[in-house]
Amino acid sequence: SFDGGSPEAVARVVETHLDHGTTSVVASLVSDSIDALAASCASLATLADRGVVAGIHLEGPWLSPRRAGAHEAGRLIAPTPGDVARLIEAAGGHLRMVTIAPELPGALQAISTLVAAGVVVAVGHTDATYDQTRAALDAGA
Repeated sequence: SFDGGSPEAVARVVETHLDHGTTSVVASLVSDSIDALAASCASLATLADRGVVAGIHLEGPWLSPRRAGAHEAGRLIAPTPGDVARLIEAAGGHLRMVTIAPELPGALQAISTLVAAGVVVAVGHTDATYDQTRAALDAGA
């Protein structure tokens, strides 16, 4: 797992992938507290600087509780400008993709901020309407 793992543990996960033919790995993090995600992003950024991982994908915490899937619903939150900026900064330029539910309050602003930072934004784990999804796509998702 890439969540909360030490750099050494993450490197072992990546090494296992490489041993089995994977050519590069984008490390996905699942929903957690912003503090925990920021710490994981910072650790993964160090590995990305060394070329161990190709980047970071955040699958959460900005997902719909109605479409949580395997995510703990209690860890799902609406994006705030401060949280978005904190995770972008913690990833040190290595945040490659974020999955977000566009119907959440603040999601459209988050999408615009993420896209401006060069992040690919995917619509997922969502209960959005057609119009909410179109607005997300118009914002760059």
